[in-house]
Amino acid sequence: MKSKTSRHDLQAAHLRHLLARDGCPICFEIASSTIDYFFWFLQESYGDPGILKEIAAARGFCLKHGRLLEKSQANSYQLSYVFSRVTSELRSTLAKYGAISSKRLQSELAFSATCPACRTLQGVADRGAFFLQRFLENQDNIACYGQPGRLCFPHLQSISGELAAPVLRHLLSNHERAIVAALGSLDENRAEEIEARQNQITEISRDVRAPCHLAIGHFLDPLIMAGPDAGISNGDTARDPVGEFTKNLRRTDICAICLEEHRAWQEWFAWLESAVQTDADIGGVLPTCPEHVWTIIYFGSPILAIRTIRNVLNASRRQISNGMLRLIGAAPAKSRSLLARLRRRIYEPFERLRDSREIVVRPMPCPACTRSEVAADRVLDLLFRLLEERRYRLGFENGYGLCMRHFSRALAQANAISVARVIASVEGAKLARLGWELEETLRKESWSARPETKGTEQTAWRRAIDRYCGF
Repeated sequence: MKSKTSRHDLQAAHLRHLLARDGCPICFEIASSTIDYFFWFLQESYGDPGILKEIAAARGFCLKHGRLLEKSQANSYQLSYVFSRVTSELRSTLAKYGAISSKRLQSELAFSATCPACRTLQGVADRGAFFLQRFLENQDNIACYGQPGRLCFPHLQSISGELAAPVLRHLLSNHERAIVAALGSLDENRAEEIEARQNQITEISRDVRAPCHLAIGHFLDPLIMAGPDAGISNGDTARDPVGEFTKNLRRTDICAICLEEHRAWQEWFAWLESAVQTDADIGGVLPTCPEHVWTIIYFGSPILAIRTIRNVLNASRRQISNGMLRLIGAAPAKSRSLLARLRRRIYEPFERLRDSREIVVRPMPCPACTRSEVAADRVLDLLFRLLEERRYRLGFENGYGLCMRHFSRALAQANAISVARVIASVEGAKLARLGWELEETLRKESWSARPETKGTEQTAWRRAIDRYCGF
């Protein structure tokens, strides 16, 4: 019993420490756990057969965590080993289903599990939300909340579904006051004074950073974001979508679907920059997800950054206000019916709490994410149609093919078995070459091969990250 009490006290002390910092306690936990996850992955667990199977089932890592791995120059051997094993596993899977003859086999091959890093970090977030909920349910602890640490809105949503009515009311009112204060600090007339610039988070004014932490969570590494200088042209107004895509399909250095997603986002970004200068109404098309909002903070103009943050703060404030109104409820109308009065007294508080939770946890759609998904789906549909013609099949076979992220998406959406068979065959060929380069990298690390000259295969681990995680 003593050990349980000690563990409880230790967890409570840890939460008090996190809430004493200015920011979201769950974001702090995720940031710390991200560093730990990749440290131990690259030092110890990269060779674990279970971990390797998880990576193969997920077809690699997500784009965000792939970009983090790309910075691991000192761990190139470990990454070469990981992707060599994963490539061997996937080539075996492709050989098993290479002759796709049914929708069932196609669906099995298209299946892609969640990124292992994302799944682990989501577990960290879930545990943090669970312990914070228990911590705040103690009346003696709730005064710690907002002094100054408080949840960002996405993590407030994650915890709201389990909170009791008094605690939920306290958190919502606290957040509403904080959002009002944050909106007051974002004066567009001071846009030039607020340094929403790129490269390092220390260069971003606290006037921007603190409201962002409240609205969307803590910052992302700018190296994992695609800014307007990503080297992909937006093209002119009279662009030729089919011609551009067929040209990109023949490229050997990048997935054509990734390229189209980048182009679509940069086009959106450029339009926002031009629209904000003319004071146009852009509220319905501003990004709301952390990735796209932080990209605008780093790479966009100060006035666009401020409008983007104000938009997402106002959107979260509306949900919080509506949740509060439903939780408090209107004054009940007088009724002569004893049964109606009893029902109202017994059931109405539960109904208000349920409705309030549903309002607060409602997902906030991001127009930029929707645009990227539409762009990917449209060019995939174009790819399926082009593959019916021999010259485009040859261009696809001679080009890069698809990254594994879009490979799984393509197989999941392909209607014709013959098209799915072509996509699987091309992907198998690309993985065969990549697998050989990774194996050659590992072979030349052996003592007996030290006289041999090392070549371009030494950078195969970078190409593997691009292949498995996307661009």
